Amino acid sequence: MTKKPYLHYSRSETEIEYLREVKKVFDPNNIMNRGKIFDM
Repeated sequence: MTKKPYLHYSRSETEIEYLREVKKVFDPNNIMNRGKIFDM
């Protein structure tokens, strides 16, 4: 959780968007780890 604000330093915006899309595929209702890494 403390690293969340710094994710953009290690990943490009495109990579972050890919990760968000993968999460949507496996967790369409956003019930697992809500808000831990991505704010959907």
